[in-house]
This record gives sequence, C-alpha cells and structure tokens, in this order.
Amino acid sequence: EASWAAAGILAVHASTDRPYAKLCRLSLAMFPKLASELKDLTGIDIEFSSCGSLYLCFDEDEYQNWTQLARRRQIRGFSAQVLTPDEVTRLEPQTNPNILGGVLFPEDSQVRPPRLNAAIVSAAEKQGAQFLCGSPVDEFVLQNGKVVSVKVNGNNISADKFVITTGCWTEELTTNLDYPVPVPPIPGQMILTEIIPKTISQIVEGAGVYLVPRTDGKILIGATVESSSYDKRASLCNTMELIQAGIRNVPNLATAPLLQTWVGLRPYAKRKPYLGPLPGYDNIVVATGHYKNGILLAPITGQLVSQLITDQPLDLDIHPFRINR
Repeated sequence: EASWAAAGILAVHASTDRPYAKLCRLSLAMFPKLASELKDLTGIDIEFSSCGSLYLCFDEDEYQNWTQLARRRQIRGFSAQVLTPDEVTRLEPQTNPNILGGVLFPEDSQVRPPRLNAAIVSAAEKQGAQFLCGSPVDEFVLQNGKVVSVKVNGNNISADKFVITTGCWTEELTTNLDYPVPVPPIPGQMILTEIIPKTISQIVEGAGVYLVPRTDGKILIGATVESSSYDKRASLCNTMELIQAGIRNVPNLATAPLLQTWVGLRPYAKRKPYLGPLPGYDNIVVATGHYKNGILLAPITGQLVSQLITDQPLDLDIHPFRINR
C-alpha cells in the first residue's frame, strides 16, 4: 500500500549525524550494488539514477532555510551548491525563473519503486521464497509463550523466526501478540503526467511539492500529507493543488496530459522507524514505520533484518529504533 505508490526519491540526509540520518546514508550507499545485482539476477532494471535534486526558493524564508541546510552539508563534507536564479535557469531551463535562488544537492538519487518491488520479489523467489499474496495471518500459534507457527488460510506455517513488516497494519497484527505497535496510515496523493517536449533532468522541489522525471520522460508530482486514514480515494482538491504547484515550478507542465493519480498509505512512526525484536518475544522481529523513506531504507532494513534472524553481528546499532523506545 506504500511501496508501489512511492516516488522513489533517495535523499542523502547529510545535514546531521544522528542515528536516523546515518541509517539513511548507509542505505543509499547500498543502492548501486543492489541495482546491479538485481539486474543480473532478474533482468529487471530498477532505474536507479544519481540524478541530483534541485530546490527552488520562491521567498526569503525558503531561501534562508535551504541555504543554511546547504552550508551544514558542506561543512560535513557533502556536496551542495547555492545557485542564483540565472544559474538555476542554465541548469534547468524549464524551471520558473521568478525565484530568489536555488540549492542543488548532486548526490540525491532516485529509483523506480514498482520495478524495485518486482525485482526484489523475483530475486527472492529465485532463492526459494514463496509469497502468499492476499492471504492475511489469521492467528499466531504459541507454545510456552513463544510463537511457533502462524495460521494462514486455515493452514499452519511453522518457522524458527518471524518478521513483521506490515506497514500501517502493524498495530492490528501486534495487538494479537499483546504488544500493539501503533503505526497509523498517513495518506499521500500523487499524479503522473505524460511526456512533455522539454522536460527536467533531475528532481525539482518547490512550492510544497516535488517533481520526479522518470527515465521514460513522464513526470511524477507529489505528494500531499493528509490526516491519518485508510481512505485511498484521490480528491479533486488535492489533484488541483498538486497540478498548480507543479506548474509553478515548471510552467510548461501546463500543457502536459494528466495520466494518472493515486493515493498511497505511509506507515508513520514518530521521528524514525521501528526496527528490532518485539518485546516479550525472542523470535519475532519488527521492521515498520518508515513513513516517507521506506524505499530509501529498504536495503539497510533488509540487511539488518537478515542479520537479526540469523543471529549475525549487526552493521549498525539499532537501539535508537527499538520498539519500546
């Protein structure tokens, strides 16, 4: 409900050295190798691209905030460039020239989420994994306080370890284990436009939205942040707001045909995701609540979960992401 709907932006998160930012940077660094391995194993190109991102500043507050962020990144040794309006126009001629300036983050990247999902599923199946799509867990079977199997469609599936990665349905599942983990859904609407003759070459953000140029020439515009709900209906009001903001950034989008709009459900956890053993159980691992960075955090999450369930040393201290924080 979230992965397929995401824009696929992979931001560096370079302005701090906090655990969450470190987690994001480690995961981003894994994408080039992951993309190559998935292509070799499955033949699917996940369209990973180190395209960079450009932030357009339409007012003084935005300009001050983004230039300060750029300086913090530069101090920490990451690439960031503060641009004049003319420099922005030379870099991306299709963007709105009526700005105070822009900030370029060359190390930001993107990936195509539906292709990433398909490649991961295909790779997992080739390694022996089996997916029971549309088959919810009916019950956890416990013996002596330990989960030994789950009931799915009336069948018992036994295992030594269990992993819960159920996004905004995590609370429903963990309540059955007497340790509810709240992960409310935060809907976000996006739109997709048809190819336009003169387009952008990198991610552009401004006026409260981002524009992501896909390799096929189509452009994603997103995304709203709405009140917690499982309602996935797109609204005319949100569609209009996204279109207007998109056109403000790139005026010639006004002539682009609208192809599609959709709503995804982001799994929200305060400040950072949940990652680690479920309290009270030594054979259940939870990985959820990645909110807006689920795609970005997919590689490092998968690696850490793999290390947890195979009792291997962890690449990162996961204490800050513990369930009972």
